Amino acid sequence: MFNNCGKKLKVLAYVIFALETLSGLIGGWSVHEASYHTETLGIIIMILSPLLGWLSSIVIYTIGDIWEGLSNVCDFLRESKKSKKSDASHQTSFSNTPVYYNNAPVINPWTCPNCGAKCNTKECDECGYRKQ
Repeated sequence: MFNNCGKKLKVLAYVIFALETLSGLIGGWSVHEASYHTETLGIIIMILSPLLGWLSSIVIYTIGDIWEGLSNVCDFLRESKKSKKSDASHQTSFSNTPVYYNNAPVINPWTCPNCGAKCNTKECDECGYRKQ
């Protein structure tokens, strides 16, 4: 029931569009033929019903498309987790490697006092010295 919901929503969008358009055309034609005074109203209903059907269906179709995309991403992530678990013997531990989270570019380049290299970031690329 809940498998492949995105595709089901897309199909539902087509069905709703067809039903709204058909019922609007039939209703507009019957209003048009009912009386001389309601001819214009019937024509307006026949023109607006496909437009309103399209607008309501495009929202449902878009939700279905987003749902399908998210399902594909979730499936990909599940598969990549499974493959990472099977490749656990090839993993390397980087727990002793220092991690710098703020290595944003510096507007003014500076010269490293340790090695004399010209640097554009807060950390020297040559020796690892961090500018305070």
